[in-house]
Amino acid sequence: MKSNRSFVFKIIVSLLAVINLIALFLLNYQIPGFLPFSQKDSEKTAVVSVSGSNSSKSGYTIRFDTDTLSYDGTTKLDLLKGVSLVSPDGKTSDIKIFARILAGDSLSRKTVEYSADTADGQITATRSLNLSGYSGPSITLPDTLPSITEEQLDSVLNTMTDIYADDGYGNDITDSVQASYTLASDGTGGNVHYKFSVTNAFNDSALVEADLSLGAAKPVLTLLKTSVTIEAGDDFNPLRYVDSAVDTDGSSLSQRIRISGTVDTETPGTYDLTYTASSPSGEVSDPKKLTVIVE
Repeated sequence: MKSNRSFVFKIIVSLLAVINLIALFLLNYQIPGFLPFSQKDSEKTAVVSVSGSNSSKSGYTIRFDTDTLSYDGTTKLDLLKGVSLVSPDGKTSDIKIFARILAGDSLSRKTVEYSADTADGQITATRSLNLSGYSGPSITLPDTLPSITEEQLDSVLNTMTDIYADDGYGNDITDSVQASYTLASDGTGGNVHYKFSVTNAFNDSALVEADLSLGAAKPVLTLLKTSVTIEAGDDFNPLRYVDSAVDTDGSSLSQRIRISGTVDTETPGTYDLTYTASSPSGEVSDPKKLTVIVE
């Protein structure tokens, strides 16, 4: 009888040992459905990546009304139109969605990446953006490049008032143009090599380069306007549109302004006047143009 009890006890001990081994195996390899409740909660996925519409490894899903977004430049581009974040309970979440345009496989085909910071971590999704009638950004320099002084090196864009940048859809993005320059190795005289660049909302860039002449300081003339419209028969005084004319030492050159061109105030049409100011020593300012429209 005693030997039977001993045998039963050994069997129970062996079974407990096997159960412990199985439990350790399940804990180490994290078999789904067998983890303790508290451990499941503490090991939620920190970052979830989603590729394409309506697929997710977390409880949240970024959804699109169309897998491909098309744009032709005639309206304002809304990357978030038709985009929603769906929570695990199937309801639309009010968590903010962010969007950015990435480079695509061609000029007219981009990738839009969407992201949202959810309780399960960051979730992302992508969809294609097709651009029709899009030519890419461009920069147009003035026909005549100005000569600049050393003081104007870092503000050359203020001097080049005729520079123009287009976003590829006919929209003016000149204010986004950036300029960088390289001086001669000795840092004196000669030309300055400039690079003008711009990046548009579609993450495309344009670059043009030009050499500007670096000269001695000279007078500066500025106008109040670049164009003006008057009625036929009105009095017209071209000096009224001069803002300032200043020599290199800060003295006024208002009495040394030269205006070339004529305006027939009796005949409707478009007329151009060119203004310059010269110093007593003979230095001449860069020319400024005023367009006069007589109606």
